[in-house]
Amino acid sequence: MPPVNTIRIESNGFIVLENDKGELISIDPSNDTLALEQLRKLSRFQLDSLLQVVDTEQRVALFEVALHQIAAEKNILKGSVSNVQTVTIGDVIHIHYTPVPSIPKELTSRIPRIQEDEIIGRGEDLQELHRLLHQTRKVVLVNGLGGVGKTTLAQVYLSKFYEDYQHIAWITQTSDSFGVDLINEADLLRNLAIETDQVNAETLIRETLRKLKAIPERPNLLVVDNAEQSFSEYVHMLPGQPNWHVLITSREEIEGVHVKPIGFLSETEAIALFRKHYTRQKLSEEEISELVVLVDYHTLTIELLARTAQVQRYDLATLKIAIEQNMRANVKTAHSQMQSIEKVGTYLEALFGISSLSEGERWLLTQFVCLPAEYHSYALLEELLINETSEYAAEFSETLDFLSKKGWLLQDGELDGYKMHRVVAGVVKKQVSFEEERVQPLLENITKKLSIDDTRDNPVDKFKWIPFGTLLVELFKETGSISLSNLQNNLAVVLQDLGAYEQARVLLEQAVELDELNYGKTHPSTAISYSNLALVLQELGAYEEARVLLEQAVELAELNYGKRHPSTARSYSNLALVLKDLGYYVQALMYSSNALCIFIDCLPEGHPYIETAAENYRAIKESSESNNHTNGTHLLRRLLRIIGL
Repeated sequence: MPPVNTIRIESNGFIVLENDKGELISIDPSNDTLALEQLRKLSRFQLDSLLQVVDTEQRVALFEVALHQIAAEKNILKGSVSNVQTVTIGDVIHIHYTPVPSIPKELTSRIPRIQEDEIIGRGEDLQELHRLLHQTRKVVLVNGLGGVGKTTLAQVYLSKFYEDYQHIAWITQTSDSFGVDLINEADLLRNLAIETDQVNAETLIRETLRKLKAIPERPNLLVVDNAEQSFSEYVHMLPGQPNWHVLITSREEIEGVHVKPIGFLSETEAIALFRKHYTRQKLSEEEISELVVLVDYHTLTIELLARTAQVQRYDLATLKIAIEQNMRANVKTAHSQMQSIEKVGTYLEALFGISSLSEGERWLLTQFVCLPAEYHSYALLEELLINETSEYAAEFSETLDFLSKKGWLLQDGELDGYKMHRVVAGVVKKQVSFEEERVQPLLENITKKLSIDDTRDNPVDKFKWIPFGTLLVELFKETGSISLSNLQNNLAVVLQDLGAYEQARVLLEQAVELDELNYGKTHPSTAISYSNLALVLQELGAYEEARVLLEQAVELAELNYGKRHPSTARSYSNLALVLKDLGYYVQALMYSSNALCIFIDCLPEGHPYIETAAENYRAIKESSESNNHTNGTHLLRRLLRIIGL
């Protein structure tokens, strides 16, 4: 617990307290000039405490004008202290308060910074970005083609003006919902002292945004990298100026923001960038100029082109032939962004074709195509991608470094992490062998990460794996495999906890179809898919459809496990709740009581399933009684007496 502090207000109106240095301060209300000077020496906590009682304590009210003046000077808002109480002993008023733990400057786990001297060009862009963030009241969007350097510009801005901000948060959007990515930042929730147990996702998102807005210091910086079109739903909910500057990067056009376009490099800058990554003397200045013109001064392409020339020692003719031969005949000029994207793709495909990548490098690039486009630590990559039978385990670390040096992967030394640019991922996907078997360890590990044990797991902890699962489902949706249906089931259950019921429904309908095809309609796995889909339909209000599926699940559970098995009891319990929603209280009470009795017989005392079943029975009984159905009261009492509730 933080220490409790005290301020004394004497009978003559003097404020007596200790400052941050432990020096005793006595402030005389009769001397306005001296009082103002002394009040300026007080800590944020002491000033906040006085502000909170200024309306109720007459002696503090003597300093009201001075207190508000200093609060404005120091940007002090109420909230830095809690539990402010006043106690009068004799003629002396004692003000007790508890300082709220300070919030760190870096609110998120990763605050990526690049020094300005590490990049080529963008000086004018940086200054304009600084001006826009300080002068406009809107969110500022750095917008441009993939691979032109939007994220890099944001990182350099953060580094250059780091000391200007009191608090900084960096969120990378990897899912369809910015809100999900926001609450997936565990360090952010921890730094804002947000509780996640038994809290739904929507509440967590609102509370996180509220806590950000409530931070009294200013200015602060929020960066949202790789924002999707769906980000526009949150623009009006974000913390705003003057307390917060909000900078987002995106290739998308997003409504409600101020757009700062970012284009290609100049020829001089493009040549300098090539030279940064190409240190050999084989290519002349004129030849380099010819190459950068050929690829339209595109930043990412120039870097990969230079790294390829460096590693492979290619001459101008080889590089030109590879690029020109791979150009699509129908893309002649960049009259639109779509044509520009297509041209960039052809440049990178040409470079991929002459990069002489080993089979191990191609395998690893395949894995990165299946990962969200953010930095992943070496430890996590090893955990997700490597198992005891992995063919490339021995060379895993070395291969990561090779691909980083060649430019196909980006490396973060501070995090010891790696990522693949989304533009590169699109190219690699077309160029490598892309079967489910090649990523089977990753598929199995993400399926396990998304699995929820109701007795011990907090669903919020699973939200961070949603982007991983969503990407894998999209990539392998045509395979129709058992592995895919298992992933769809687990992902859908987490999406249901998130409140994304429609997304969960679509996944589970696909999983049911696959399970019926792969297992048959009487298999236990098919029954699980029926139950999962039914529970989502229940959330969507489709009670009759849910009832039909749960009756099938009950029938299969009795067939596969028998009538006294905990798995059967769970099916009974699920069906009972849907029957309650439909108003079939007698049947609901019967199934619910059966479930509770089975759990009591089969599970140890105090098991969470017993407590949940008892709560469900109570809820059904209360609904029954409120609708003039009184059957079941005696049974409820007997059951609760048995389990001691």
